Amino acid sequence: MWSKIKDVLTPPVFQDEDKTRIANLLSITIFTIFLISVARTLLIFYFSKQHLNLILQSNALLAGFLALAFIVMRYGYVRLASILFTSCQWVMIAVIIYWLGGVNLSIYSFFIFVLIAAGLLLGGKWVIGYATISVIYGTIVLYLETQGIVRSVQEDAFLAYSNITPSFITTAVLVYLYNRDITHALSQSRKNAIQLESTNNKLKREIAAREKVEEQFIQVQKLEAIGRLAGGIAHDFNNLLVPIIGYMDLNLINLPEKSKMHSDFVQVKEAAERAAKLTKQILAFSRQQVLELSTLNLNEVINEFKKMLQRLIGEDVTIKTKLFATLLPVKADRGQIEQVLMNLAINARDAMPDGGTLTIETTNEYLGSDFVARYAKEIKPGHYISITVSDTGHGMNAETRKRIFEPFFTTKPETKGTGLGLATVFGIIKQHNGHICVYSEPGIGTNMKIYLPMTKESRRTPPPVEKEYANLNGTETIIVVEDEKITRKLVCETLKAYGYATIETTSPSDCLARAADNEQVDLLLTDVIMPEMNGRELYENFLAIHPESDVLFISGYTDDVIVHQGVLDGDVNFLQKPFTIQSLLKKVRSVLG
Repeated sequence: MWSKIKDVLTPPVFQDEDKTRIANLLSITIFTIFLISVARTLLIFYFSKQHLNLILQSNALLAGFLALAFIVMRYGYVRLASILFTSCQWVMIAVIIYWLGGVNLSIYSFFIFVLIAAGLLLGGKWVIGYATISVIYGTIVLYLETQGIVRSVQEDAFLAYSNITPSFITTAVLVYLYNRDITHALSQSRKNAIQLESTNNKLKREIAAREKVEEQFIQVQKLEAIGRLAGGIAHDFNNLLVPIIGYMDLNLINLPEKSKMHSDFVQVKEAAERAAKLTKQILAFSRQQVLELSTLNLNEVINEFKKMLQRLIGEDVTIKTKLFATLLPVKADRGQIEQVLMNLAINARDAMPDGGTLTIETTNEYLGSDFVARYAKEIKPGHYISITVSDTGHGMNAETRKRIFEPFFTTKPETKGTGLGLATVFGIIKQHNGHICVYSEPGIGTNMKIYLPMTKESRRTPPPVEKEYANLNGTETIIVVEDEKITRKLVCETLKAYGYATIETTSPSDCLARAADNEQVDLLLTDVIMPEMNGRELYENFLAIHPESDVLFISGYTDDVIVHQGVLDGDVNFLQKPFTIQSLLKKVRSVLG
């Protein structure tokens, strides 16, 4: 029973928060007035009998109006209930004033309560409306009193007290409830403002992080596009350099060393070798170098390469190393890692013209998914070995930092660099599935941090030792397949000059036909990319004719025929263009044994 009564008396809750607030305010005010009216009736009954019947009748009528307003409110018509409540209050006060004694009655003060209630429940316009009609009504009643139409009665003190006190109490209750709502609203507003500011700051950080990732992505895409373009040009250029370098070598053999022509040929060869070195750097940037991977301890690589670095950068730059004692192994190309160290050291030296300190540090690190997502989306989370190369040079501004890995971008004078040093570093690290970060501020120095993935192979591979041959001549039969005529002619002439029997073919089909006509072929020397079939497919068909023959692939391309992601397949014999006569003869002799 009590729970049902509680449910009935509990103010309703609506989806509109403002509507719920007004309903709560109205409910408490109705109950307050009802309780005060009952208490006032009892007090008058015991202490003053003045106008008792009229008061009883008016209170009964008031209770009816209050109940009607409450019921209307419970059905969701909160504004209508508020209008009923204030209007009934005003009408009852007006009637009592007219019939009981005019404007000098203390109940006249109840008009103030009506104004406050109208303001809190209905808004400012209703306050103005009630105030206006209250003043007009009071003026009319006062005029009627002066004319004797409305009698003027002096009420006793207790009746005056019982009229004024309820007005004070109900007004205080209304103001308290409204102030409580306002305080709660302000508190909630402050909380919302704090939450909004927090959300806004978080959103700003997310936008900044996203913009940074997008900027990195665009930069990587731009570098990859440049790399593909530069790599394609470098491959074609390599094919042109093969005969230039090769024919220089062949002619230098027969020329007197002190002759002018010998000197001129040497100059041409050196220029071609510089061009070959340049194309090699471009291929490294475009991640199209062939890698010879081995299991390495980078501490050993750094310690063994440190003396060369010191000679390279000069005595005015001090090299310090801080190498982690239990560094994990990596799978990498030793020569390429040394190239990275050399390029970074040269770059650091040029940033310290008056001398300084070059520090090389190593450590084991775990890159979590948060770090990878924010700074290095191209690699996977996991265990990495980091190499940090720091200098005390002049540093870089933000604009320079954005462009340092672009090929041919340099801040050095034209005669001081090609702008390929850091581009080469970038390409080598990317081809090793690693990542490089740059931290630099003008006047402070530069910090280059490289991450290379750890390998589970613990057995380190010893550095390769190139076998020296006292005699590069041979008598074996070699079949040569190369679609570039000038390169094919060079290879065949070189091999013939050193005693080999050569069979010159222009295509895979020509090669297989010629191979079938010859009983003995010791080596297939073939280009990798050809129109009819690639070099590997040719070798597989060739083995059906001469199963004991070996193969040597030559190419300027690191495609997936014999190379996967820049790494040679198994024990593939491979010679990358451009090559010298000596490197060709050594490789042939090495394959034939």
